[in-house]
Amino acid sequence: MVGDPFIKILLIEAHAPEALRIQAMLSAEKNLIFETRTLGDLPTTPHANEDHPEIILLDISTQDQPPEIYKNFCRSGINAPVIILAESQHEVDAAQAVMDGAKDYLLKEHTNNRLLSRVIYYVSLNRRTEESLKVSEERFRIMIENSSDIITLLSPDGTVIYESPSVEKIFGYAPQELVGKSIFEFVHPEDRLKTEQEFGTAIKDRVLNHRVQFRFRHKDKGWRFIEAVGSTALDQSCGLIAVVNSRDVTDRVELEEKLLSMSLDDSLTGLLNRRGFLALGSQQLKQAKRNKEPMLLLFGDLDGLKHINDSYGHSEGDAALLEIAKILRQAFREPDIVARLGGDEFAVLAIGAAETNALLITKRLQTRIEERNIKSHKSYALHMSMGIVHFDPRTPCSIEDLLSRADIIMYQQKKIKK
Repeated sequence: MVGDPFIKILLIEAHAPEALRIQAMLSAEKNLIFETRTLGDLPTTPHANEDHPEIILLDISTQDQPPEIYKNFCRSGINAPVIILAESQHEVDAAQAVMDGAKDYLLKEHTNNRLLSRVIYYVSLNRRTEESLKVSEERFRIMIENSSDIITLLSPDGTVIYESPSVEKIFGYAPQELVGKSIFEFVHPEDRLKTEQEFGTAIKDRVLNHRVQFRFRHKDKGWRFIEAVGSTALDQSCGLIAVVNSRDVTDRVELEEKLLSMSLDDSLTGLLNRRGFLALGSQQLKQAKRNKEPMLLLFGDLDGLKHINDSYGHSEGDAALLEIAKILRQAFREPDIVARLGGDEFAVLAIGAAETNALLITKRLQTRIEERNIKSHKSYALHMSMGIVHFDPRTPCSIEDLLSRADIIMYQQKKIKK
C-alpha cells in the first residue's frame, strides 16, 4: 500500500499499556507514517481539534462512559473522522457509535497492524477526497454566482431546475421565480415554436453545442435578445438535464440592425465594408473584453488582382473578388464578421477563436481556395496572402490596432512569396 507522507492521529485511550500497544501496531506498518497524539480521557471538542488531527481513534472498551457520551462526542463538531476501537463485548456500542457519526469500528481481538493501518489510510483518503470535492464545489459555486452569463439547468421538457443569480441582474427575475416553470413561457411567441423544436431535437440527440438566439421576456415586460449554448449531462437526482449558458446580446442585435439600415455593406460582394467592419468589430471587441473571450482577426488580400484586371478585364477581376467573398463565407461560421475593406483587401473577425486555432483557420481557408483552383475552368488561379493576429481580452486593444498588426504580418508573407 502506498500512502501519504504521514497521517496525524489523535488516540483517545484511557490505559497507557493499551495506548503503547496500539502505537506499536502503527509503527510496525512501514508503508505509512503516523504522527500520534494520545489522550487518556474523552476530550472536549476544542481539545480534540487541537493540532488538526486527520483521524481520531477512540477506544470505548477502556472508557468508563455511557454510550450517550460517545454519541455526543461524534456529533459535537469534531473536525476529524472517528474510528472506534472496541472489544467484542462492546460491539453493539461500537456499531451504535458508527450510526451516531463515527466512520468505522474495529474489534481489537481481530485487529493487526495491517488491518488498522489500512482502515486508517482509507478513511483518511476519503476525508481528503471529500475536502477536495468541497473546495471544488465552492469554487464552482463562486464561479457560477459571479458569472456575467446566465447558467440554467433544464429538465428534458424545458422545466427550470436551477437558475444562476445573474438572471436577476440581466432579466430582473429572482432565480426562485423561474425554478419549476417552463423556460418557454418566457420566450417570445414568434420565437417559441422554433426554440422548442431546436431544444427537443438537441435533447433527443444529446447535442446542444450550437448557438441559438431568441427573445426573452424581461420582468419589466420588455423583450431582450438572448444567445444560448448548452450541453447535456446526467444528474444523480434528476437524470438527463440540459446545462444552458446564455447571455444578453440585445446591444449587439440592435447594432447589427442599425448597421443594416445604414450604407455599411460592400456593393459588389454584399459583405460589410470597412466602415461596417470597424463599427461592428469595435462593438464585438467591447463584448469580448467584458466576457473575457478571445478572438482572431484575419487580414488578407487577393494576390494578382491587377494582373487579372489587366489581362482579362475588370469584370473578371470583380468575378474573382466575388469568388473570394464566397469562399470566406463558407470557411467561417455565421457569427464571424466578414468584410471587404476595399480593393483586394478582406478581413474576418473570428468570434471566440483561441490563438491555438489560428493555424487551423488559415489552413481551412487555403484548402478551400485550392479546391476552387482545382475545380475552376478559368485560366487563372486565386491566391491570398494572409496575416492573422490574436485578441487577448486581458490586454485589450482597438480593432484598428488588430488590423495594423495583421497587415504587417500579411505584407511579410507577400514579400516571401515574391
